[in-house]
Amino acid sequence: MIEIKHLVKNFNNYTVLDDISIKIEKAECVLICGPSGVGKTTFLRCLNLLERPTSGDIIFEGQSILSPTCDILKVRQRIGMVCQQFDLFTNYTVLDNITLAPIKLLKKPVKEAQDEGYDLLEKFRIADKVYSSPLRLSGGQRQRVAIIRALMMSPAVLLLDEPTSALDHQMQLEVCDIIKELHKAGITMVIITHDTLFAESVATRVVQMENGKFV
Repeated sequence: MIEIKHLVKNFNNYTVLDDISIKIEKAECVLICGPSGVGKTTFLRCLNLLERPTSGDIIFEGQSILSPTCDILKVRQRIGMVCQQFDLFTNYTVLDNITLAPIKLLKKPVKEAQDEGYDLLEKFRIADKVYSSPLRLSGGQRQRVAIIRALMMSPAVLLLDEPTSALDHQMQLEVCDIIKELHKAGITMVIITHDTLFAESVATRVVQMENGKFV
């Protein structure tokens, strides 16, 4: 599904990613672990060019996403991402946040997108917040909305940066179950986590990262 070849990312004179190569197969759930500051989030952001690598290549479904002919906006419709900061639109309701992209980019009928949104909100036990502003949600609730928003695009790949970090223990278990369901449904996932129990319960492969390298 994704092949990373000799990926390097420098910020000024500091090397954050140091010659990383890895293949991620279709329907794998790859978890990247390691202490803070070793380059995990930068690596994840490079996979859909939120950060542009200094050198190397990223092949997604047989195409280099660094090629000048690649339409990165179309690629991003296939690679969903949930950031630690959630990046929800605070001037929109929860329902608007999760249906905006499917309606505008996938051209889904409004009613179809809203029905799918309601179903996911129910599944994540947050349907009572459907018309709320993200500003009125807890950190854990915003986390769930961000995951739902990514799933609404029916991605082939889902990138998750610390998906359980803002959740209480019970919600961590529920999100873990949902990630297992997504894995069974064939979605390829790359997940950053510090939670070793979470990693052991959902991963097909765990990769340890140190000093910008996979070790």
